Amino acid sequence: MFHANKLRKHPDNPLRGQLAPEPEPLNVYGDDEYKVEEILSARLVYGLLRYRVKWQGLDDDPAEYSPEDLRHAPFALQTFHKRYPRRPGPPKNL
Repeated sequence: MFHANKLRKHPDNPLRGQLAPEPEPLNVYGDDEYKVEEILSARLVYGLLRYRVKWQGLDDDPAEYSPEDLRHAPFALQTFHKRYPRRPGPPKNL
């Protein structure tokens, strides 16, 4: 037997109020970056393409990112634009 406080959910699915350790960023060409889990949306802001992103292992992020910020995630961009062909984009160099 063991006490219930020894039980924990998987780190990718923590209990409410339980903090999961933040993943370490990847070092890509000298820059720290996180892995893109999914592109959530795309829109034009003053004529510039902006994306909302779900980062792997991190909480929801309300920020919007330019295609240049996602240059190391071409497969996530391709997947998003194949799934939603009527959304703005894709970037010219994809």
